[in-house]
Amino acid sequence: MINLIIPLLLAGEMLSAQVPQAINYQAVARDANGTVVSEKKLIMRFTVESDISPGTPVYRERDTVITNQFGLFSSFIGRGTVEMGNFSAIDWASGEKFLLVEMDKEMDGVYVNLGASQLLSVPFALYAANASAGATGPAGPTGPTGADGVGMTGPIGAIGAAADGSTVVFNVDQSNNTAYLIGNAPDYVSGSNANPTLILHRGFTYVFNNISTGNPFRISSTNTFPGTPFNVGVTNQDADNSSLTFKVPMDAPTTLYYRCTNHSPMIGVIQIP
Repeated sequence: MINLIIPLLLAGEMLSAQVPQAINYQAVARDANGTVVSEKKLIMRFTVESDISPGTPVYRERDTVITNQFGLFSSFIGRGTVEMGNFSAIDWASGEKFLLVEMDKEMDGVYVNLGASQLLSVPFALYAANASAGATGPAGPTGPTGADGVGMTGPIGAIGAAADGSTVVFNVDQSNNTAYLIGNAPDYVSGSNANPTLILHRGFTYVFNNISTGNPFRISSTNTFPGTPFNVGVTNQDADNSSLTFKVPMDAPTTLYYRCTNHSPMIGVIQIP
């Protein structure tokens, strides 16, 4: 039985620099024991409510999704089968908005209420086209100088894609037991794909989907082999063909490491500004 959905990402999707036409919703489905529900078809129903929860429904849709091997699924709220209202007509600037999430586990029309959460930064993106422009933020620091004397672009900092505190997801694989290959979140990666330096931010949550077997993924406080585990904010340390979650504590050190506990060459640096 599936009775738990853990949301990962909730952000307005920009379309051709115009007003966003959808909300990108990602989540991980787990059963009552916390086991990831992988490769299963589900029906999700999303209701936008106004003012309070339970409040006045202003929009409702349903969407059929399929979880991947990690239980992760994605949905674009605003593009599903509409049951009520008009997504483009939602007045995001008027009153607080809440998102109610329901799930039809057996695709038989019976929905389980998974709860509602307030939409905070997302509505601002949705009506930003009609709002006055805010002040320009400060420029980020200049990156290090390359061998040819030209300054390289520095990594995007906390003002990047997940500045609202939502989860950033990395895909992790290995290459010949010599390097981890990390992708899917380029704003937080500095350097090449092989053991790149990661730029993580305090208070953010990061998920590392380690799809390799025999190469446990560890967050470490030392660069010695196999490394001293840094366990504060870490769930499923030494993830092997599974996912590690790291919520960076506010008092985290400025330098940590990620590494394989079986192969000493598989190690990279985590910088925390």
